[in-house]
Amino acid sequence: YTEIDDDKITVTDKEKTYTDTGISMKLPADWNGQQSEGEDGTSYIFNYPELKEKCWFSFYITGAEYKLERTETEYLEYFSEIGLENVKIISCAKEKLCGFEGTKVVVSYTEDGEDLIRINFDNVITGVRMYAFTFTYPTSDKECEAVVESILDSIVINAI
Repeated sequence: YTEIDDDKITVTDKEKTYTDTGISMKLPADWNGQQSEGEDGTSYIFNYPELKEKCWFSFYITGAEYKLERTETEYLEYFSEIGLENVKIISCAKEKLCGFEGTKVVVSYTEDGEDLIRINFDNVITGVRMYAFTFTYPTSDKECEAVVESILDSIVINAI
């Protein structure tokens, strides 16, 4: 991972605004962000400095041809493959984000003895691009939950 390019982040005292072709969102000013270039897309991850891996948000941008529809069973297998334990699906349904359909999966799981919530919003296709969003936060942390909801509400996607 490397720091996100300065031309994609605008910072004020209260928030960071991430803007790229086709997408923008607002995050708390104190959240750290990094990006990683992959073979078929780019990943961005932001986390709350005090909670690090327990309260974070990431999104992935790739081509629409990589769409992968999963059943609930396949999501459970996927979560197991990436090392999440005791995963329970709370909901799994088609939903729209900024007018674009995707699959929203909400799960609970335990990591290092702490109960966490994970929201995956996958297969959000906007023409040639596809986005996948992931939010994770401690079940007991209502402040982090509110921040995650505000980030989700701030996402603006345009077809390209």
